[in-house]
Amino acid sequence: MKLATVGQSDLNSPEDVTALYQTLVDRLGSEPDLAVAYFTADLGKQTFDALSGVRGEVPVIGTSSCQGVMTEEGLFGCDGNGLAIMGVSDGDGNFGTAFVSFDTDPAAAATEALMTAMERAGRPGELPDMILTHSSPGSEELVIEAINKLTGGHAPIVGGSAADNDITGGWSMFADDNFGSDGVALAALYSGERMSTAFQSGYEPSGKSAKVTACDGRILEELDGRPAAVVYNEWTEGAIDAAFGDADNNVLGDTTMRPLGRQAGTIDLHGSSVPYYTLIHPERVTDDKGLTLFADVEEGQTLLMMEGTTSSLIRRAGDVVMTARTDGAESHGGFVVYCAGCRLAVDGELANVVDRINETLSGKPFIGCFTFGEQGCLLGGENKHGNLMISVGLFEQMP
Repeated sequence: MKLATVGQSDLNSPEDVTALYQTLVDRLGSEPDLAVAYFTADLGKQTFDALSGVRGEVPVIGTSSCQGVMTEEGLFGCDGNGLAIMGVSDGDGNFGTAFVSFDTDPAAAATEALMTAMERAGRPGELPDMILTHSSPGSEELVIEAINKLTGGHAPIVGGSAADNDITGGWSMFADDNFGSDGVALAALYSGERMSTAFQSGYEPSGKSAKVTACDGRILEELDGRPAAVVYNEWTEGAIDAAFGDADNNVLGDTTMRPLGRQAGTIDLHGSSVPYYTLIHPERVTDDKGLTLFADVEEGQTLLMMEGTTSSLIRRAGDVVMTARTDGAESHGGFVVYCAGCRLAVDGELANVVDRINETLSGKPFIGCFTFGEQGCLLGGENKHGNLMISVGLFEQMP
């Protein structure tokens, strides 16, 4: 097995995309068996069209990323446009990709996409070693539910929601011969080597919590019978004061270091039961002093306020990669999905995130994007959607 990546900032034409792909082929020494492309939002259609003209029968999947992309060679497109492509050469593996528009039924679209990807891999009816998923924001839970129903929950997911630079809907995804801004792109991976995953965050519980007493999907209306935004504002000692009654009621930046969380399960560690969490990023204060979110909540759930720091978000990227690694295995590299909210919070120190991943992978190839929601397989084996998290998938060789 061999992995290789390429990346470039400031692409000016489709010819720049095709030239970058040819560099990837040269680095691999052959056409890849799978190509993965991450790009800034303004390059979506151009990247799709250019790769369609040169990739031949190579399965391909791609998604847009918030303000840049990354590989082991650094960051691309943080101040303009950027594109990164990974090629996977695995003669003993099989790979299939598919994109299906949501229309009115995200679950049906996800089911169709996965079945198509499995068929294109030549492995219909067989569980993939890993599923790489990128969908438009808003229906991630339905996508995961459909995947779990089809696979029995036994195929780990790595993925992230398509993003743009300013949450205006400029995101896009593609796979195989289809491109769109509302749907799901999936890759079914059957590798000749071992595949491993991890899905965690860089946040810890603050000790403050309350029960959801009223909600509607991604609108959190009440916590412990009181307006959710009021409760949250008290927890954070006025962090979102300015959003009350303001036409610009966006609180994404104010809540990045103190998101909401919920316990997803526990693991046994040295004889003790240790909880683990998925995170939820508040987006806006509603007219009724509720909070809109980037993940669904349910009445009766207990939500906690979580806390993080810039240093924890930088350090955690390498830590999650380390968690994904199998003892005794040699890593070939892989995929890193890093939350766009964390990316914006880290900002000027983003190069340190790349450094941490490189240290953990000893400089092996990886490709990374910055997403509006992350999907992955938690410590207990559950495929889940969360925010402000890091999802990792690695190719490994066992001794």
